[in-house]
Amino acid sequence: MELIKYLAFPLVLTLLIETIVLVILKERRIKVYVVSIIMNIITNITLNLIGYHLVIKSIWLYDIIVIVLEALIWFLEGIGYYLVLKNKRKAVFYTLTCNVNSFLLGTFLQMIWILIWRG
Repeated sequence: MELIKYLAFPLVLTLLIETIVLVILKERRIKVYVVSIIMNIITNITLNLIGYHLVIKSIWLYDIIVIVLEALIWFLEGIGYYLVLKNKRKAVFYTLTCNVNSFLLGTFLQMIWILIWRG
């Protein structure tokens, strides 16, 4: 049950944030939203499973691993967007805009969550 909670919160948060970003970008194609949701389910759960099982004593090493994995996720999601959009520039813009907003806002909200509920 703990693992499900560990995976569910970041996934739901990511899906909400990135969907809102696509709405703000005025994306109208359902295929783009479907690709975003599918790619985020796969990449978010994978990233968080790795994080859950990764026992690292050095926070710096952990941060480096997360940065490398995030870069890989951006690349993979960019490919997903490109397959639907057929436009490299727009695919790169979408993946960076969605993922930067998701990462920053998600990190901020998780810090608030920890302060409030685990205080």
